[in-house]
Amino acid sequence: PPLFLCSHSMVTINKDLGLQSFWTPNSDVTASSILDSFHDPGQARLHGKGAWMPLVQDSEQFLQIDFKGEVDLSAVAVQGHPKYEYWVMKFALSFSLDGKAWDELHEVK
Repeated sequence: PPLFLCSHSMVTINKDLGLQSFWTPNSDVTASSILDSFHDPGQARLHGKGAWMPLVQDSEQFLQIDFKGEVDLSAVAVQGHPKYEYWVMKFALSFSLDGKAWDELHEVK
């Protein structure tokens, strides 16, 4: 499933964005759908004990993270489910300053 990132109002943050450290709370991580209560969006954290899984496996599913400000995104890390053979094979990154108009990020070389 694709991964989509959201950024709202303008404040520059230059550090870990908090998905591993829980600086970004579960309430700021939402998704298009959820398989069950064991795979909610708050489980989408590096080196966690769980994983987010959508209800259906198609290209319309997304994970959205509200960083509550403009962020400098220099790298993205993804990993599979910690217990089962499930992982993302392809994703896109998009951003929005208002949560309505979205632009896709493209690879910078």
